[in-house]
Amino acid sequence: MRTFQCVAAIAFGLSSSLLASIASAQDSDTLKALRDKSMIKVEYKAPTDKNLEPIYQRLKTRAVLERMQAFLSPLRLPQPLNIITAQCGGQIELPYQPDAPVTICYEYIALIEQAAPAGLGTVGQAIVTRDIALVGPFVQFTLRNVARHIIDMLELPVWGNAEDAADSLAAFIMLEVSPQVAQKTIFGTAYFFAKTGQSEKLDLAAIRPHIAQRYFNLLCIAVGSDLVRYSVFLPVDRQEGPVDLPKNRIGHCLQLAAPEHNEYNQIKYAFHQLIRDKHVDLPLLKQVRTIEWLADD
Repeated sequence: MRTFQCVAAIAFGLSSSLLASIASAQDSDTLKALRDKSMIKVEYKAPTDKNLEPIYQRLKTRAVLERMQAFLSPLRLPQPLNIITAQCGGQIELPYQPDAPVTICYEYIALIEQAAPAGLGTVGQAIVTRDIALVGPFVQFTLRNVARHIIDMLELPVWGNAEDAADSLAAFIMLEVSPQVAQKTIFGTAYFFAKTGQSEKLDLAAIRPHIAQRYFNLLCIAVGSDLVRYSVFLPVDRQEGPVDLPKNRIGHCLQLAAPEHNEYNQIKYAFHQLIRDKHVDLPLLKQVRTIEWLADD
C-alpha cells in the first residue's frame, strides 16, 4: 500500500494551493511572483452552451486558475502541466489521457452547485455551509486530476489502481493545509460525495472507485490524520448513520496498536522519504505556506 501512496508526497508543499479558488483575492504582486515561477499553465475555454456561460464568467472573474497556478508553484515537473476549464460535451468528467491537459469541466462545477445547499446543510453530524459545499469538491476534483497526471509525468510507482492513488493524493493535500482549511474542504467534499453517491449507478467492474467507496476512503484518511477534528463522522455513543465511518473500519483507520501505520501517516512517511527533496521547491513552499488562502466565512 505504501508504494502507491508515495505519489501523495508531492503534494505536501502544494497543500494551500487550490483552496483559494473561492477565497478572497491575494496581493497581486505576490501572486504574480509565484505564477512566474510556476510550471503550471492555465487557460479558460469559453463554452458554447449558454447555460454554462455564468460558470465560465465566475471562474474568470475570481481568477481561479491564476490562483491555482500560483499555489502549485512549489511543484517541480519535467515539463509544464496545463490546466484548463472547458465544456465537456455534456460529460461531467473526461476520460484520463496522459498527454491531455488537466480539464475541469463546467458540467462538473454545475453539478457541485446543484448539490450544494441553499443555506446550511448537514453530512452526518457535521454542519456545512454553501461556500464549504462549493469549495470542497472543487478542490478535491482538481487535485485528483492533477495527481493523476503527476503520477505519469514523474513515473511514480503505483502498486494497485492509479485512480485510488490519485484520490489518496487529493485527500493528503487537503489534510496538509491548516486545520481550519482542511476541515472545510473535507466537510464540503464529504457532503458532495454523500449527495451525489445516492444516485450513482453501481458498476463493480469499473476502473474508478465508485463514489461511496471514495467517500469512506476520504473519511478514513481524515480520521487517521485527526481523530478529534473528524469525530463527527464516528458513531460513538449513538446509532451508526449511513454517512458515518462504519464501526468495523474505524480501528483500521486509526491503527491503534501501531499509529504510524495508518493510511495518512503512510502517505506522509512516503513523502518525507521519497519525494520532498526531488519535486518540491522548499524555499518557495515556505513562502506559499505563509499565505492565508482561505479566509473564515
